[in-house]
Amino acid sequence: MVERIVRNIFIFCTVLFLLFANNVSSKSVDIHMIIGYVYYEGSTVVDVNLTIINEDKGEKIYKKTDKYGFYSFNTGSFHGPGWNVEDKLKILANGTGDNMGLQGTATTIINEAPYQWLNITLSSRFILNFSYSPQNPTDLDEINFFADLNENIVSWEWQFGDGSISHEKNPNHKYSDDGNYLVNLTVKDNEGFSYRVSRSIYVSNVLPHVDFSWNPLRPTINDYIQFMDNSSDEDGYIVNYTWNFGDGNISHEKNPVHKYNKNGIYNVTLTVVDDDLEKKSISNFVEIVNLPPVSIFYYFINNLTLKVDASLSYDLDGEIVKYEWRWNEKDVWHSGEKIEKHEYSKEGNYTVYLRVSDDYDSSNTTSVNIQVKMGTSNMAPKADFIFEPGLPTDIDYIQFMDNSSDEDGYIVNYTWNFGDGNISHEKNPVHKYNKNGVYNVELYVKDNKNATSLIKKVVVVLNVLPHVDFSWNPLRPTINDYIQFMDNSSDEDGYIVNYTWNFGDGNISHEKNPVHKYGKQGVYRVQLTIMDDDGFIKEKSLMIKISEKKETPSFQIILFLMALILTILLRRL
Repeated sequence: MVERIVRNIFIFCTVLFLLFANNVSSKSVDIHMIIGYVYYEGSTVVDVNLTIINEDKGEKIYKKTDKYGFYSFNTGSFHGPGWNVEDKLKILANGTGDNMGLQGTATTIINEAPYQWLNITLSSRFILNFSYSPQNPTDLDEINFFADLNENIVSWEWQFGDGSISHEKNPNHKYSDDGNYLVNLTVKDNEGFSYRVSRSIYVSNVLPHVDFSWNPLRPTINDYIQFMDNSSDEDGYIVNYTWNFGDGNISHEKNPVHKYNKNGIYNVTLTVVDDDLEKKSISNFVEIVNLPPVSIFYYFINNLTLKVDASLSYDLDGEIVKYEWRWNEKDVWHSGEKIEKHEYSKEGNYTVYLRVSDDYDSSNTTSVNIQVKMGTSNMAPKADFIFEPGLPTDIDYIQFMDNSSDEDGYIVNYTWNFGDGNISHEKNPVHKYNKNGVYNVELYVKDNKNATSLIKKVVVVLNVLPHVDFSWNPLRPTINDYIQFMDNSSDEDGYIVNYTWNFGDGNISHEKNPVHKYGKQGVYRVQLTIMDDDGFIKEKSLMIKISEKKETPSFQIILFLMALILTILLRRL
């Protein structure tokens, strides 16, 4: 407010000075001021370029409004062009910056007064606008820009807000990343006037695609399940994985291995986050299949009385809810307890059967041949064993240790069935499995009175995960280099069946040792994912920096350096 008052006082003083300074009777005046404001829709406009044209003399003066929208110039001979009274003037006003596209024209005739007040009103010659398609673009879209112009436009300049420029009328442009961008369109008509319009455009991120699978498809509690990520991100890469296995356990590995302790149906959720921090999730139900129970019993026979004990029977993923017995081949099933007693009516050889059922209605049956004879008494041995290590792999030698006992005699025979087709009659054998998996190991023992006992246990043999590693040459590559990537991975218990290289620039290779060339400088995340012959996956990521083209010294520079070195050496002689 104060500055405006000062400005008006200055104008008033100038006018007074002109009243006393001019000789009004002459055709040419020393000082003749044309002053005024430039307006647009009732408000003054700053930084307006003015072109003052003397149409009688064909001469021009260039001025600009100040920060109040005020302008002034002298047409007289005192520090002016010395224009005459009655010369016809035309003033062209052209807005700049945010006011580009606003124009105005004023005309007057120089009179004998010391000053003339001439305000100029601006207007828009036409409405400049542009559109684009698609309306909701992503950073994968090629966006078409359309300028809404009249036929008098002769040049265009598009500034897309990401450093890119185009001089086409209707250009296409693709953004490398999501975000808000301010697009400026500046045009010039055939009279040299410029116009500008700006619009903000939002380019959205493409959400990552999330998916996963697992192996085996119908696992049990004995299985170590390989979960495999099948996700992707079209406009970037995934920076975080969160697996929720539905049993309270979480993993952030890309391809985790998980084992459930109880059968049932679990809701497994994978959530991925991309490099733009966008999240996407998917859930699948994984059924842990019920394992049938294992039926085991031992017996004691005294004359015609048989006592059986099924306490060693077990169910790994639940509990046994029913015990059923048959005392000979022709007998029917009798529901009973885990410990039972039976009286035979006569001597003979009999086959005794035990069937156990678990809480999922799965069952398992076992049988033992016995001899019933008056005057004999024998308690069957109790078969049992342990093994080390408790969680062996397919490269481990497993030590099986007999833990059987016989209360009224001794054991004379051991028969081990390792579940892979191999048999041993040693008391404490050592065995190595050639393949990972779940094996049912049986130990069958016979005592000195030909009584027998059998025990079964599950041995889970784990796969050894492959080791993944890689390198490249040259170590500091440029955009001109063809880079040799070298796989340094290995698999102790098998071999690698698949290689997947992701070079971080949208290119993929399944070669073991691929060659790749980058088109742009920058830092790229290279990931190698391998799969072994057991379907287990391991991956590793490293960052590689691609530099610009190396500057090779010119031949002249090399000659200069050689001459300089030679000169120094000669001076030392």
